[in-house]
Amino acid sequence: MTDTNDESQEIKTPPQDKTSKKISEYVLEGLAKNRRFKFLLVGRTGVGKSSTINRLIGKEVATVNDFEPETVEVKEYNSDIDGVPFTVVDTPGLADDLDEFRKDQKYLDSIRSQVKKIDCLFFVTRLDDTRVSRDEKQAIKVISEELEPNEGDSSIWENSVIVFTFANNVQSSKYSNTLEKRTKLIQKEIEKHTDSNIANNIPSVGVDTNNPK
Repeated sequence: MTDTNDESQEIKTPPQDKTSKKISEYVLEGLAKNRRFKFLLVGRTGVGKSSTINRLIGKEVATVNDFEPETVEVKEYNSDIDGVPFTVVDTPGLADDLDEFRKDQKYLDSIRSQVKKIDCLFFVTRLDDTRVSRDEKQAIKVISEELEPNEGDSSIWENSVIVFTFANNVQSSKYSNTLEKRTKLIQKEIEKHTDSNIANNIPSVGVDTNNPK
């Protein structure tokens, strides 16, 4: 996700972070097959998906709005890791209003029409939340039921990562414990819609969304 040779660009993650290994595997796969790989970011409104895009790319390419939803359509951003090209797909917030199911359907139709195959689903949520909100539960349900897995996969969650934004809002002394507890909460909710082995093995990573670099 970032250049590990530049300490100023490293995101705050626990030791032996499984996400770094997963990203490295995609990079190696991309090198071996000489192809572009694709990440799809999903989640409810206001969790920092656009900020995460900027973090992944390493500069501000996606507009961030603290007061109104900025992403209202599916957008793709291209970059590379050590010369291996990748695309990050930003999506509108799901379950923004539980009474507006039609809007979710419109967004999902757009995702399905524009994104045929992904290498990894990034489910974006805030690390400084203390519970899984009602609208986030709905977003997980919609993602599970409406987004088709890749051929050979049994679930869209089979190749996924939980991305916790606003990690900088959590005190350093509480970071590891908070990351572990929030990961288990999200995994437990995902487990309602997929195999428990898949849900409980989804890796997580914390991201400082205040700094695009």
